[in-house]
Amino acid sequence: MFKNKKSGGFDLEKLQIKKYDRFKRLLFISWIAYSIMIFAGIKINNQSHPIKKKLFPKSKKAFSIFTLIRKVIRHFRQKAFQFMQRILQLE
Repeated sequence: MFKNKKSGGFDLEKLQIKKYDRFKRLLFISWIAYSIMIFAGIKINNQSHPIKKKLFPKSKKAFSIFTLIRKVIRHFRQKAFQFMQRILQLE
């Protein structure tokens, strides 16, 4: 869905919690969940084996139909040039 259709967080007014005790429990549980996420993020960030990016050599190009056609034309041009040289040598 689009971002304007989503809420950015808790909409406490929609919960309609009337009792203060339940509201305190909700805040406590959300604080525990937030703390677990922070500690998990710190632990993942401090791991000895970080995620490595695959770096491809710059000489490799992405495959496209245009590069394929260009290679085929270049190949046939070289073969035609070699064929013409052989004909001229025979004369």
